[in-house]
This record gives sequence, structure tokens and C-alpha cells, in this order.
Amino acid sequence: MVEKLLALAQDETCDDDSLLRAIAEATPYKQKVGKATFWVETGTSLASFKDDQIIAAIFEANQDADWACHLDNFVMVNQPRGGDLVVTVAEEATKLAMIGQTMRILDTSYSVITPPTGAGGASRGLDNRFYVDITNIRYNFDSVELMKALRRLKTLPLFQGFRSTIAGTSCHTNAWRIYFCTEDIPTNLIINNHPVDQLRFQGVTYAVYAKLYTPSRDEDTVDTDADMGRETNPAPCRTNHYTRWAASQSL
Repeated sequence: MVEKLLALAQDETCDDDSLLRAIAEATPYKQKVGKATFWVETGTSLASFKDDQIIAAIFEANQDADWACHLDNFVMVNQPRGGDLVVTVAEEATKLAMIGQTMRILDTSYSVITPPTGAGGASRGLDNRFYVDITNIRYNFDSVELMKALRRLKTLPLFQGFRSTIAGTSCHTNAWRIYFCTEDIPTNLIINNHPVDQLRFQGVTYAVYAKLYTPSRDEDTVDTDADMGRETNPAPCRTNHYTRWAASQSL
């Protein structure tokens, strides 16, 4: 399967849809799409844990809960900066069923609350390929448009998918991994002699972690919005290495 992906990714006559179909065929699990969210009142007690640790703990500790039949509809979790836990689910009915329930996470029980106002298989053949992880994505993250932008930039993206999933479920972490055809970082992902470590995409800024690299002190940002003429209001950040991504002009 990796050989097929390599051939398509490096073929300049291959269209976006053909590559995306091949990626979907190579994905070893059925991907669920998040449609709703609910909040768990955890405060900052889980701040030291990663999201994948938290969701694994949820599955492990709640198999006998009254609402356990809804676990299969859990998609991912996020921890907002203000505290508490946001759980994304695949069905609105699951969200409604969880309101008022109690959830055990890492030996502690927490209440599901009303949200505050305003608030795999193919990768085994990809181990030697360069990749980036885009973290803290949400259920409406448009991976198709991002893949198209990467292809316009001639970075030769090869495969994409969630970084990891919970075994036997459709639940996954909120980190999105993109593999490339090359073993080294594509030239167009190097900004000011450093691998890109931020992505601004569709009005949201994401942290980016490149394989075998550590983030620089200043954000090396790829901005897909600026060249598409979108009006954006990014959160204040250091902009010493702020760079716009011209590839998005052709989207």
C-alpha cells in the first residue's frame, strides 16, 4: 500500500481526489466524525496529562458505567486553556445522554456539566518518512483542504491520519499526522533555517511538531489564510519568524 501511495504522491499528473481516496483506503480504522461536544468538570486537575492518556483512561475506567453503551461514539478530548475537559462525540444523542452523568478518569469521579457560555496499519511502512504532527485539532479540522494546500506547495504529502487511536474503538487523539515522500523535511517547510512549528489554517493557529526536531523559541508559522484573502484576527504571539504560505493562492 505504501508503494501505491508513493507512486501517486510523486506523480504530478495525479489529482488530489485520487490521492485522498488512496489514503482513505489505506487507513486501518473507520474514522468517525465529531458532531457534538459535552463538558466534564475537571478544573485543572488533568492539566499534567496528555489528551491521549485521558481518553484511554476514560475507556478503561467506565466500561461498567450506566452510560457505557455510548463510549463507542466518543471521538476525542480537548483541554481548554480555562480548565475542564471537552469531549467530542459522533452523535447529538450521545451528548444529550451524557448530561448529568458522572465519569471516572484516573481514579477520580467528575460530573458532566453544561458547557460554559462562549466556550495504524499503513504507518508501519512509513517509519522512515518525514512527518509533522498538528496538535489540538477540533472536529471541524478540514484535512482535505490542508492536503490540497500541501500539494500546491510541492511538499509531496504521502499519507495523513490521526496520530493514534484507542484499540478496538473509533476514538482517537486530537493530533493529526502528515507523512511526506521524503526522509528529510521538505524545503518549503523550513522557515528561517528552522522547521515550521506553527500552522495558521482556516482562522486557527495550531502547534506543529516536526519529526526529530524541537520547537524554536520563536514561532516559525505557516499561514494558509493570509494568501487566500481571509480576514483573520490571530491571538497575540511572537512574530519574529512569522511567514505566510503562498501555496494557498491556488486553492
